[in-house]
Amino acid sequence: MNIHNIIVGKRHRINLRDIDFLKQLIYDLGLLQPMVVKKGTNELVAGFRRLDALKELGITELTEGVHINFIDIDSIIRGEHDENICRKDFTI
Repeated sequence: MNIHNIIVGKRHRINLRDIDFLKQLIYDLGLLQPMVVKKGTNELVAGFRRLDALKELGITELTEGVHINFIDIDSIIRGEHDENICRKDFTI
């Protein structure tokens, strides 16, 4: 899938923060957690920062299971909720 075919709707996070650090991690280690996209409409569900980092790295073609996972409509509400509400901040 071409990265430019992903539709980014309204996002809760506006400030992407330290995208350079994320880009370096992706460059060094690869994408450890694929983005999540709604099957059929290509709407981004989770992974806005990852998508931006891939764009800045010049990656245009995405591989399913490596860069992107597709989900159906029944999984979207839970996925958006868990991605933005249920996760815990990293602690030291």
